[in-house]
Amino acid sequence: MGVKRMSELSQSIARINMKANTLSRQARESKERWNTLRLPRTEMVLRKLREKADKMIRVDPLDQQVLVKKTVRMYQGSQEEFTRREIRNLPFVITSSELSMPVAKFALRQVDLDKTSCFRRLLFAYFRDYEPKERKTEWIRTVLWKQMQRNDRMGRNIHFLQDFPQLLAKDGASQMAEFFSEGDLYGGLQTLSFPSTLYGSNFVKAAIVNAFQMDIGLDAKQNLLNDLTKDPRYNKEWVSNKVVGPVIISVDEEGSDSAKNWLMQLIFRYMGDPRGNDTAWLYVEEEAKEIFLHWLVKNDFAVFFHIIASTADAMWKYRQAFWSAYMDEIRASRIIIGQKAKFILNHLPKEEKSKLMAYDYLEGKSSDTSLLVFTIGQYTFIEVSHNGKLRVYSREKSPIQIFSQRHRTIYYSDLINSDTEEEFVHTNPRGSGPNWQPKVRNWIYDHCDIWREEQQWKVKV
Repeated sequence: MGVKRMSELSQSIARINMKANTLSRQARESKERWNTLRLPRTEMVLRKLREKADKMIRVDPLDQQVLVKKTVRMYQGSQEEFTRREIRNLPFVITSSELSMPVAKFALRQVDLDKTSCFRRLLFAYFRDYEPKERKTEWIRTVLWKQMQRNDRMGRNIHFLQDFPQLLAKDGASQMAEFFSEGDLYGGLQTLSFPSTLYGSNFVKAAIVNAFQMDIGLDAKQNLLNDLTKDPRYNKEWVSNKVVGPVIISVDEEGSDSAKNWLMQLIFRYMGDPRGNDTAWLYVEEEAKEIFLHWLVKNDFAVFFHIIASTADAMWKYRQAFWSAYMDEIRASRIIIGQKAKFILNHLPKEEKSKLMAYDYLEGKSSDTSLLVFTIGQYTFIEVSHNGKLRVYSREKSPIQIFSQRHRTIYYSDLINSDTEEEFVHTNPRGSGPNWQPKVRNWIYDHCDIWREEQQWKVKV
């Protein structure tokens, strides 16, 4: 398609978009009118025009790589010449990390930025390959900004720059982030009339990171994260590295238990189990990962107590109270369920069932027996839901490794046949003779340097 047709299309898009925005603003003034006025045809036409325009500013990655190499050769003195097609595509490669600044400036001298098509292509490449604090990024931004100031026709032909020239300011990514403050990623981008082909660009990603650093509220952050986890344009490695950690920390500091539970389930579904082999967690900062593991611990204990309530003996409330006192010191946990617990789990309401996100199966013991496995310091503790002993193992020698794949079959004989550091029999706290709690408390203090007073775990009768 020629430059003339490109210009005509751009103008058509601008006119239709302006009309759509005007009508939308009018509709928003009245909730009643907004419910009846949807602009389906206008929006459809606008979308198709945008998609058509977007296709015109794409370049094949293979062609781009060939052009990069040719540009380097010509800068070094090659007698080759650019074809007209290559000159049209040069703006796409100027941002390439393979081109040094001198080579990039050489390439730019071959481009006529007074042509809207060339300006648009360089603009596209700038947003696509945007790198905050990079010298080349700032240079290209300055070139585009000066060209737009010198030739105001550029702003008129590119709708989102006409309305929002601040996107080309030095803090353009921060300016875009303001449009995500309500937690509506796509609504913000549509308000800007930002090209859909650039939704997954480095510039938008930088704006998203800025948004999470702003004081926009937990609901907005959670909504943004929810959008990101559903959009393949934002790959899992980037989301986990740039977004997941800050959200976990924010929710842990400010969020309610319900917010933590919602976020925990969302992240678990999206990224997998940090106690397993899910590689996405390699990109999450350690502080956030530790917080998430602690959320899982609290969740595991709560769900375990709930599931085994109908299968465990009456003594379990004493164990529940005792270990609740150590909750802040438990770093990781895992649930091993028996046949009766499995049956109960399968018949729980969907909402309750979803809370137990990872567990293993127990074989070789009575059907109503389940295990709760957790770590304190360098030791692994295994509680049995009935009259079994409390067994303590060194973490390296534990027959059950918490950080492993999900849904394994665990055999009770492995517990018996493995070397323990210590074993405790749960005597009845209300009976005569020494209780088990002080013995376990003293052992933990001697080996983990953690102390709890009796009133912290004592059950009121």
